[in-house]
Amino acid sequence: GLILCANLLFNVSLQYTSVSSATVIASSSAVWTLLFSAWLLGEPLSLLRVASVSCGLAGVLLVVYGGAGEGAWGDDEHHHHPHAARALARISHSAAAVAHRAELKHALGSAGLVASAACYGAYTVRLKREVPSEKEAPLPYLFGLMGASLLAAGPPALLLLHATGVERLQLPA
Repeated sequence: GLILCANLLFNVSLQYTSVSSATVIASSSAVWTLLFSAWLLGEPLSLLRVASVSCGLAGVLLVVYGGAGEGAWGDDEHHHHPHAARALARISHSAAAVAHRAELKHALGSAGLVASAACYGAYTVRLKREVPSEKEAPLPYLFGLMGASLLAAGPPALLLLHATGVERLQLPA
């Protein structure tokens, strides 16, 4: 349930925010895993663990936003230069309303991505709690079982969604 929730929230949120924001926020799942491990498994928040997660996040930030030149540190297609946004707001009240809706959509997408990252962190911790040793259930075997379950349950679920009109199945054009 948690992994399905994480993936669903991630995919739905992508339509409301930029790819660069999605990448950075999704990478915060390591922070959630660290926090949930401390809370639910009683693992210590050691300096090494905090530093490791911080270095990982810093690396993601450098990859996503570290480009040189114009556009660095900005969102991709959803980025609006602050001066341009102010000029548009002065030109017309409707432009300001459009910008406000875009900000709300971006905030909604970001909130969904944070929830997705938290679900993935909780899933990771739950997996460690349920399978404390890889000797009991090797991870390739476990993920193989998950894949087989998805393969068995996925097509009927998709057909049901198609039949009820929630999702439309069609061949690519």
